[in-house]
Amino acid sequence: MRTGYGKLIQYISGANKERANIPMTEPVVTMVTPGQNSSSSNFTVSLIVPRADQTSPLQPSDPLVYLNPFPKMTAYVRHFSGYAFGDDWAENAATLAGALDNATISYHKNFYYAAEYNSVFQPVFRHNEVWLIKSD
Repeated sequence: MRTGYGKLIQYISGANKERANIPMTEPVVTMVTPGQNSSSSNFTVSLIVPRADQTSPLQPSDPLVYLNPFPKMTAYVRHFSGYAFGDDWAENAATLAGALDNATISYHKNFYYAAEYNSVFQPVFRHNEVWLIKSD
């Protein structure tokens, strides 16, 4: 997750074809596909391109950074505060999943999104969310 976040910071700091800076946006959204353990889990870290740049976003210069439109979706959301680590995300996703299961609401069970809204330098009043996506 840290590697992906670092690559996105480089992209918005000029590691793009135009060598231009891009404003930081929030949230930072990570799609988490849990594995048998944390080392076998898959993480895709994303930033939302500012609206003004969405029609022609700057092309990344790193081949591991790519532009991907975020699909239209319905998300079920659970908010929590504090600094969030791997277990915090997984526990909150499991709590949300349990509530949806109890309500017999269908959602994609093989992944969840982790949304971070604050800088790592903000010690209080932190806002984190886990998103489970409605399945058709």
